[in-house]
Amino acid sequence: MPVFDKNVSRIKMYVLRSGNNKNITWHSIINKDGKEPGIICQNMLNRFNNYVRDRPALKQTINVIQFYEKGNLIGTSTL
Repeated sequence: MPVFDKNVSRIKMYVLRSGNNKNITWHSIINKDGKEPGIICQNMLNRFNNYVRDRPALKQTINVIQFYEKGNLIGTSTL
């Protein structure tokens, strides 16, 4: 079974970017989907911060980060 699956993962994180930059979508880790949504979102945000740390140009293009569970907005964040 894959670690991430866009059809199975419970939480989706959308990174909305400015200009002509393509938005980024991350999916929650499937075997962690039993945890509370807030914990899943925080862990996803921590992993994304680690990813962005090595890519300063990417950080400058990020407007907002949105979290969805089963198509419903459950939270927003900024870096």
